[in-house]
Amino acid sequence: MLEALGDIKVRLGELEEANSVYRAARRIARGSPLEEARLWQKEAEVPLRLGNFQQALRRLSRGLRVLHDSGDD
Repeated sequence: MLEALGDIKVRLGELEEANSVYRAARRIARGSPLEEARLWQKEAEVPLRLGNFQQALRRLSRGLRVLHDSGDD
C-alpha cells in the first residue's frame, strides 16, 4: 500500500513525500530482500529526478547489496 502511494507521489511530482513513503515501506519490507531491493530502486528515482546522480547511485548500490547479502540469485 505504501509503495503504491509513493508511486502516486512521484507521478504528482511530490518527490520529497515520495521519498518518505518509500523509506517507510522499505522499513516494513525488512526481511524480504527482493521487496527491499525494489524499494531501494524506487527510492533512487527521487534523487535521479532531482539530478543528484551520486545519491541515486548510492541507493541503487544499497539495493544490490541487500540482494547480494541475502544470497538470492
